[in-house]
This record gives sequence, structure tokens and C-alpha cells, in this order.
Amino acid sequence: RSAIDDYTHSLSYRRDPETFCLRGWAYLILNSTELALADFEDAVRLDPSSANALLGRANCRARIGLTKEAVADAEAGLKFAGDDPRHLYNAARVYAQAIPPNRKTGPQFKGAETLQYAGWERKAVELLRQARERSPEAVRGNFLSDFVQPLVGSSRSQG
Repeated sequence: RSAIDDYTHSLSYRRDPETFCLRGWAYLILNSTELALADFEDAVRLDPSSANALLGRANCRARIGLTKEAVADAEAGLKFAGDDPRHLYNAARVYAQAIPPNRKTGPQFKGAETLQYAGWERKAVELLRQARERSPEAVRGNFLSDFVQPLVGSSRSQG
């Protein structure tokens, strides 16, 4: 919590998008999604081209079930993300979270939603691949076990 207090103190002097993003991610880690969303909203208002702000807001929106808005934010954030593996990874999380856990897939299911979910799944996998490739070589080998697997377990426990 001290990091959040530090960011709040800093914001009382200067309201800049990066500090809103830092505090937003800290709130998100603590599962304070609504507080995080408010910070990312402020960051986007201050800098509409901030990949960090757009992807943070996308992650919040995905968590609270606003999947269309979340995917739209992820798409917008990717336009400004460049090759930053952190941004690519955060975008991948949005696509993965946007897919309902009880979706029906397979050749027998051909509905528009099923196709959309399959597209989001492919996009998430491709973004994870890109994030891994663009990560420093020292972390690339353990990328899945160090970065992805812990979050898969925590997202399942959050429901």
C-alpha cells in the first residue's frame, strides 16, 4: 500500500498520466479494479496516445465484463505499443480475459460469437509469442512459467 500512498502524494503535486498509470496498476494488483479504472481513465484523458493507459483501462474493463470496450481499448493501445513486451503481454491478457470460460468451440459451433472468441484466442496467443520474442534473452526461456502461469492461476481464483 505504501506505493499507492507515494503515487497519491505525487499526484497531489503534479497530475501526470504515467503516475496515474503506476497507481492504476498497483490498484489492479490489489484487485481494486474500480479505483484502477478511475486512474486509467484520468491517464487516458491526459494522454490519449498512452499505450500503458489504454491497456490498463482495457485490463480493468475486461475484469468487470465490459469485453467489447476492453478489446477496443486493447486495439487502440496496440497502435501505440510498439515492440514493448510489457504492452504486448498486457494486450494479450485482455484478449484472454474477454473470452468467456464456458464458451463453445469446435467445428460443430459456427456462431458469430464463437468465431469472435476464436479470433481473440489466436490474437492472445500471437501477442504472447511476440511479447516473449521481444523480451530480454535472460527472461525469454522462462517467460511462460515466470510471467504467464502465475497469472493464469490467479485469474482463475478471481472468478
